[in-house]
Amino acid sequence: MKHWSISCIVSCMVLYSTGSVAAGVIHVPSDQPTIQSGIDTATEGDTVLVAPGTYLENIDFDGKMLVVTSSGGAGATTILASNTSMAVVSFIGGEPKGTEISGFTITGSGACGVFCDGSSPTIKENIITGNTSSRDNDSPGIDLDNTTGVLIKGNVIHSNNANTYGAAIHLEYNNHDDTICYNVMYGNTGVGEIRALGIAYGTLIYNNTISVTVHSGILNQSSGSLDARNNIVFFAPAWAMKGEFVAEYNCTFNNANDYEFPPGAGNIYQPALFADTANHDYQLLPASPCIDAGDPDPQYNDSDGTRNDMGALPADYNYPIPVGLHLSAVDSMHVLNHTPTFYWSFFDTIGMQAAYEIEVGTDVDWVVAEMWASGEVYSADSAVVYAGAPLMDGITYFYRLRVNNGSVWGDWVGNFLRMNSRPTVPGLAWPTTSTPLRREGISLFVDNSFDAELDTLLYDFEVYRNSELTDLAAFDYGVAEQTDRTQSRNLPELSSGVYYWWRARVTDQLEYSDWSMPVSFTMPAGPVFNVPADVPTIQTAIDIATDGDTVLVAPGVYHENLVFSQFSISVIGALGADSTFLEPAVPDSTHIFFGSGDGAGTELAGFTISGSTAKYGLYVNNGCKTLIHDNVFHGYAGSRNLIRSAGDSAYSRIFHNVFWGNGGTACIGLLGLGGAAVDVINNTFDGNSGGIYTFGGMAINNIVTNTQSTAISGFYPVDYNCVWNNNPDYDWGQPVGYSNLSADPMYVDAAAHDYRLLPGSPCVDMGSPDPLLNDPDGSNSDIGTFSYQHTIYPVATTIDFAPELDDNRVGSETPEIMWTYLDTAVTAQTQYHLQIGHDDDWSEAELWDTGPVTSSVTNVLYDGAVLETHHRYFLRIRVHNGLDWGDWRHKSFVVWTWINSLIRVPTDFPNIGAAMFVAQHEDTILLAPGTYSGDENRGFNLVARHITFLSEAGPDSTVIQLDGGCFLTAGSDTLPDVQPLGIPHGAGLATIKEICFENGNPSLKYNGYWVWGSISAHQCLFRQNPMAMLVEYPGAGGAFECRFDSNGTAILLDGFPEFFQASNSVFVGNTMGIVCESVNNFFTDNIFAHNSVGFQSFGWGTVFLHRNVFYANGASVCGSPDMSCNIVYGHPTDYCAAAEQIGLNGNISADPLFCDTTLAITDVYALSPLLPENNSCQENVANVVQGCFDCGDVDGSTGPADIADLVYLVDYMFTGGPAPPDISAANMDGFGTVDIADLVHLVDFMFTGGPPPVCL
Repeated sequence: MKHWSISCIVSCMVLYSTGSVAAGVIHVPSDQPTIQSGIDTATEGDTVLVAPGTYLENIDFDGKMLVVTSSGGAGATTILASNTSMAVVSFIGGEPKGTEISGFTITGSGACGVFCDGSSPTIKENIITGNTSSRDNDSPGIDLDNTTGVLIKGNVIHSNNANTYGAAIHLEYNNHDDTICYNVMYGNTGVGEIRALGIAYGTLIYNNTISVTVHSGILNQSSGSLDARNNIVFFAPAWAMKGEFVAEYNCTFNNANDYEFPPGAGNIYQPALFADTANHDYQLLPASPCIDAGDPDPQYNDSDGTRNDMGALPADYNYPIPVGLHLSAVDSMHVLNHTPTFYWSFFDTIGMQAAYEIEVGTDVDWVVAEMWASGEVYSADSAVVYAGAPLMDGITYFYRLRVNNGSVWGDWVGNFLRMNSRPTVPGLAWPTTSTPLRREGISLFVDNSFDAELDTLLYDFEVYRNSELTDLAAFDYGVAEQTDRTQSRNLPELSSGVYYWWRARVTDQLEYSDWSMPVSFTMPAGPVFNVPADVPTIQTAIDIATDGDTVLVAPGVYHENLVFSQFSISVIGALGADSTFLEPAVPDSTHIFFGSGDGAGTELAGFTISGSTAKYGLYVNNGCKTLIHDNVFHGYAGSRNLIRSAGDSAYSRIFHNVFWGNGGTACIGLLGLGGAAVDVINNTFDGNSGGIYTFGGMAINNIVTNTQSTAISGFYPVDYNCVWNNNPDYDWGQPVGYSNLSADPMYVDAAAHDYRLLPGSPCVDMGSPDPLLNDPDGSNSDIGTFSYQHTIYPVATTIDFAPELDDNRVGSETPEIMWTYLDTAVTAQTQYHLQIGHDDDWSEAELWDTGPVTSSVTNVLYDGAVLETHHRYFLRIRVHNGLDWGDWRHKSFVVWTWINSLIRVPTDFPNIGAAMFVAQHEDTILLAPGTYSGDENRGFNLVARHITFLSEAGPDSTVIQLDGGCFLTAGSDTLPDVQPLGIPHGAGLATIKEICFENGNPSLKYNGYWVWGSISAHQCLFRQNPMAMLVEYPGAGGAFECRFDSNGTAILLDGFPEFFQASNSVFVGNTMGIVCESVNNFFTDNIFAHNSVGFQSFGWGTVFLHRNVFYANGASVCGSPDMSCNIVYGHPTDYCAAAEQIGLNGNISADPLFCDTTLAITDVYALSPLLPENNSCQENVANVVQGCFDCGDVDGSTGPADIADLVYLVDYMFTGGPAPPDISAANMDGFGTVDIADLVHLVDFMFTGGPPPVCL
């Protein structure tokens, strides 16, 4: 018989894990390396069978009906969260019954252990421990939202920490018919070990053992129904069971209060008599009052057929048994001794131990004990030393033991052990050769080691003066592991000009790895430090540099917070800001700090710097002398200043930088006594929250545009600046100079952050006349970051083609090329030179090079290699005035011989991205049936074109898959988050028809169809996206005749888009139907059914709901929309706006009488209030049609024929009564028209057992 281990609840999971194994079995890690890859590979009904070990990952069942189980049980198999912000195990794809997770230790999440939303899995025989939740009303153990029929059975849930409620299990929103049974819970913190909130119908909680740490055991704060029976609840500081629900046949003891409401029958109030409460062994002792005291209903009987025992561990075992089977004072997951000793205590109702038998194996089938079988040993000893085959490191073994009382053998009791594996030897990352180290004191870097048990690792570093490793120069022991690489402390005891040898090792705090092979290095002088070629990080280079040194940073993305020391050094992006990106490793800490006393000329240049959320992004401290130039700053999201200069900053200069899209009160804040010496010169600021605050220093030659608050404020000299479209340009106290401008600076392309100046800009040559600030060409300084590049004349301007469809498309493969000759002097063209190629690399003109042509004509017919339609080409031309050649002028063009083209994918182009590249205004992209996935099929920029996306065969066969990796669309705007299908700001208009968008990536911010512009979706299907459609301003467009099925949020209107419409669309099975955070939007003739919330608006303006149906939603309409002629029915309770407006303006609460309540089709019965003849608005709500009837339902009341239908038919046929709502329902015999034969057929059916109506 099955025995529940007294010593360790885990042992029953080891020996008797009951995850069923299906025909299709995927083994992890032998078939697939990770559990998630096993899930991804599996098909419906498969089993993913996981070998013992620790797996660093978060898993998501992706909507599949699978069994994921372990071969070794929960004690030997751990899933440790790799992303602590997510649940370890997620069921969020509508997983059906038959889905199972069993036999794992689930741990390490900062969100929760297991999260279920809209799914019905089985969660059994797991250990769920060591998780926390940071949000209110989220359980760190098991969190259930909108679930139906979940089974939580045989788990141990302990030592989890809730932020507020639901210490072990939490039910929220709409939960139906969930079962929680045979679980053990202890050591969890949070209000309510099991807590129900919202609506929890039919929840059955039985045979659980609950040791309460905080507040209460079972807490019902829902409006549903709970049934609690056969549970043992004890040690509750507040209530064993709080709230109103059925409570029968429970054992409660040592609680501050037992029940808030009067309980039912069969409850007892005595100690349960556990085997070992202190060590959480909750097996019932033979004298326990809980044995055979549970609900006598046979459905609750124990597995041996006897009456139910209360609690999670029924006493259905055969004596004698060994109690407390374990390895003495040893963590079973980290066994070091290769001949361990097994200990137990003998327990029997009669007699003493006469013999024992122990077996050790590599699995739990016990057909053979692979490692050791002691045989029957007649001894009263309660300990034995392992004497089998050698145990190997890193392997999990299973053991079992039984005892004899001189008459009979009792049940086997099992457990497991894992031999600890030593971590791998760390790799020496830096220094590894004679690296040029300048400063006294360096840090050492190692590549992190691997530990099979994923233990916390500590590193030891040693540095020696000799290769024999006998003369120790420096050391650093017990360094906690860092991300990817681990760094020692700074070692100032090392000196320049000395050879050293160093090594490292690592410990899992149980065993050490071997030492690495030693590597030598020296510390010679060197003026340039290349990152990462010479040194691995920028900060390391700063630490070892001294006065006059340069840190040259190669292109790449660097995640570091930098601290400059007292030396004057230059930190330069080698190829400039376009290719060298600096982001903080800790966003809420100051990104770059220039410390007090930095030498004259400390320099930071050539980076794109972004991502800080700290109060100050860059902080220039008292006494620093800094040069900050030629950088791009964007995306600062802190509360105060992007760059802060405070105190006596001596002489510093901030020049030739670009600041765009930053938050905070000001991009630059100059404060303090010496701030007057900080100059802000020739910078460009655009689209920031604040501009320049100058309570010290001066601001000259800057452009500040589109600032949300004041552009320039303060009390110090400000002159020769250009301000435009700020709010306001200056504050009241600003001493505005005589030479400031207030005019549009005329950027080349502000939307693309190209802040060069166009010809004619008022900022050209209008900067300070100080010769020290002159432009590179010697002319008077321009205002802003970029000096205007003066043209060398003569030039060819107004380059055009014939035939030309628009500025970029050429309507011929042999076009005529035309230009206008322009010179500042009165000259004439004497020569031209024209080149055309595949790209703008002019080392070769691949298609045509005219060479210098002596001619005054300003047009020429193309005469090069063949040009192909739909291909982009590049052109450049220069002209001569008889004395000199002028500048080259450039233009690109696309050959386009199709007018208003229909572009077929994949016939004409292999993917959507390639088609988008060549598509022009008013073109149509036609998608053939199929599934389109990958980066090349999502993420594109319409660039003010109106493009129609159309499928050949409709959404059922044309799918754009949104899961997997995505890319940021290039174009007129740069966005803070990657979007699966992105259409950036200013994108114009797109029409999308008959396409399915599915499976958005839940790790992305916006997961389905993301709109910034005016986009219309027609007859499209959006399904299983965490967010199906996000619309941000300016909005407009809409969703027409679309279906939104099983998404998180179907449509979110964010950022105040106006005039968006959704009409004739169906929203079914979503968590949220439409969330409207905007005004002047219109929602007409839609159906919202089976959503958690149908419609949510916020009170920021008028939103119009007209002729919509809200059916069987958790909540229908929330907020304050303007409602008319809507049907609201079938939600658990009328609340939010729906209840307030029922009965007004034609809004009613009535069954819509859908033919198919799942809404696979939207036809209705004849008496449906959606039809105009049945509602006071006399309008067709949701544009439904009568499409069904129940044969014999003559009066249209729906349902089978009854006496009322017979009366109605007689009245119609003989006394002039009204016709049946659907005449077909009265054609009982299925022949001809309605006549006396139909009446006879109905009477025969109802009274004499005749055949039922057929109504063919």
